[in-house]
Amino acid sequence: MLREYLGDNAGNSPWTIRMSPLSGRGVFASRDLNPGDVVFRDVPLVLGPRSGSSSPPICVGCHTMGTSTLEACSHGCGLPVCSTACETAPHHLAECQLLQRLGRTEWSMHLLKTVTPLRCLLLPAREKQLLLCLQAHYHPQHGFEQVEFLRGQAAFSPADERFLVQACCVLDANAFETVTPNGSSIRGLFPLAALMNHQCTPNTNYVYDEKNRMVVRAAVHIPAGTEITDSYTPLLWATLARRTRLEATKHFLCSCPRCEDPQEMGARLDALKCARESCSGFLLSTDPLRATSKWRCEVCGLLMPARQVVRIHNTLSGLLSILGSKDPEKIRMVLQKNSEVLPACNQIAVEMKSSMLWLYGHCEGYIWPELSDTILAYKEALCREMLQLVETLRAGQCRLRGLYLYELHCTLAEKARRDGQDISQEAITAIQEAARIFQDDVVAPTDVWRRLQDATNK
Repeated sequence: MLREYLGDNAGNSPWTIRMSPLSGRGVFASRDLNPGDVVFRDVPLVLGPRSGSSSPPICVGCHTMGTSTLEACSHGCGLPVCSTACETAPHHLAECQLLQRLGRTEWSMHLLKTVTPLRCLLLPAREKQLLLCLQAHYHPQHGFEQVEFLRGQAAFSPADERFLVQACCVLDANAFETVTPNGSSIRGLFPLAALMNHQCTPNTNYVYDEKNRMVVRAAVHIPAGTEITDSYTPLLWATLARRTRLEATKHFLCSCPRCEDPQEMGARLDALKCARESCSGFLLSTDPLRATSKWRCEVCGLLMPARQVVRIHNTLSGLLSILGSKDPEKIRMVLQKNSEVLPACNQIAVEMKSSMLWLYGHCEGYIWPELSDTILAYKEALCREMLQLVETLRAGQCRLRGLYLYELHCTLAEKARRDGQDISQEAITAIQEAARIFQDDVVAPTDVWRRLQDATNK
């Protein structure tokens, strides 16, 4: 069904589906893949608004975000559009006709969140059958609120209601947050990508192209017969945070090689400073796969109960509230102020450093010509530190590596400009690799290709 849907009836693509030792079915390489090779291009069964409480309103026609241009569809369906053209967008017409009898003159945010499952209901029969093949989460927090709201808005048959519940549960288990060419955040159900199982250091990298397709590439060398994996959590989250999120949202506890290693392959993102003032060691879990296991200092052997460690991590997480600031120097001050209790390798410190890295050179008051030489050198050090962290985690040509390489290139190019020198070979190599990683990426930094051309023409 997947090959038929994706137009690969000859089976020429380098993937196959079979039962996985990780969980259920999985996607496997049918031939050797090198970093950068395309594994598959997946076409979404449906695209539509996200259902989270903090998800912004979007136009159901073009998926543009923002309330200032949104008005209720004039046909009375109760959904927001930003133009007359969007009222007649092909993917909106069927849902509009289904809801027109509501006769609404104002658009409803609650109704907007039901659009994606409604679009599942309106799929052709063969595509609905494919959707029903996908795993679904039936836990209480998944999907039912949207169906309950729809039940009060329009009349559905019992069979349609059952399908809507199933669609919501399938979406919650499998949908990806995707970004449209206009920068809006929506969710998409990609049926082949949905079968990729999780590993905390995956062997693939994916982006979205201008046609809203998911393009999945090998991030590392993948021998034939190896399972193709994705990560359901951010790469730079620590083990405790990753496993907590996976249990809450995906209902499993990961036990991959990275999770079972207290050192996290050398990244030590969970590490805490020893409670003994005279000790310079770090506390790490004695058994990361057991939530109740004690934590031990690697130097003095001090043991700390898991409950106390969780409280410390929760307290430190409060420091992340500073990430809402658009002033990187404020973030830097918070990081320095807490350096006595927060290891430089800890996830909280890493998130602060990443945030500063994105801001220096790009935000008001800190654009490239305004950066002091000291800050420019600090940004270069941050780029190198983050690149080393990605390498430590063996994540290969992941999107984060592309972003860090891009920022390193920009920093080295600015230093060369100030020194009146030609751009270095390291800067050229960085932007060349970043461009390879950003192939097909509709939300890649806007000047990547110009910088690549400028660097390679010199």
